[in-house]
Amino acid sequence: MRIRPFFWCLLATICIGMLFFAANVHMSMPAQLQVLIDQAQPTATGMTTLHLHLTDPQGLPIEEAQVLPDAYMTNMHMITNDEYVRSIGQGIYQVQLHLYMAGPWAITIRANADGFQPLQKTLFIQVGAAFTTPVGVNRVYDARGCEPRLRHPRVQTTFTTPM
Repeated sequence: MRIRPFFWCLLATICIGMLFFAANVHMSMPAQLQVLIDQAQPTATGMTTLHLHLTDPQGLPIEEAQVLPDAYMTNMHMITNDEYVRSIGQGIYQVQLHLYMAGPWAITIRANADGFQPLQKTLFIQVGAAFTTPVGVNRVYDARGCEPRLRHPRVQTTFTTPM
């Protein structure tokens, strides 16, 4: 039995189409993102540190992900521009944010990795106020002109007030 050339061309076209389809369509797997905050209640002084753990559904770590943090106050139009992301390894990432004002903040973490669906998680936290110098205490600078120290060493240099 002889097969006509039309069917050979049809078979070749279907095979080439399947190869093209397989090369261009990427299936994304779901991933899991866990976020932990270092401080019990972050304060407006210093950096707030978050630890992220990014894994696939089987619990294997996802390396080389792009982590994008974003923080803003929920009660007024204020954002943070001081944000640092560092990959520690084994799917663990460290994010440092400077939340420089007391009040409610929303921290959104976006994670993108090749072959996985994009992830987004938002945390709502309350940042407490911190005062570096109590009222009525004068600051005295050392000979280098930096590292302020208090004139009265009995007074604490840092204390926090609950909101």
